[in-house]
Amino acid sequence: MPDKLRRIVLKQDARLGLDPATIIPESVKAEVFEDPDGVPVANFLQALGGYQGTVIDPFGRELSVSLEKWRHAPAETRLVLSITYKARTGARAS
Repeated sequence: MPDKLRRIVLKQDARLGLDPATIIPESVKAEVFEDPDGVPVANFLQALGGYQGTVIDPFGRELSVSLEKWRHAPAETRLVLSITYKARTGARAS
């Protein structure tokens, strides 16, 4: 039986304007990518408890995250978690 997946909870950041009146909550996606300004892959593995896990978005939805791509990456590999979303038609970001 696989271990229970850990979750990373993202707190709502007022600067992002994550308001259901301006963005489509169902469009929110979590992606991990390499970035020299990111954190070591080991930090992500610890936070997720392995190569698979979930991120809780500011709306309380669970988003799956995979680090399989970096299973054999060097220790100095640095990653960033990116949250993307679609704005409602005619809505302006605050």
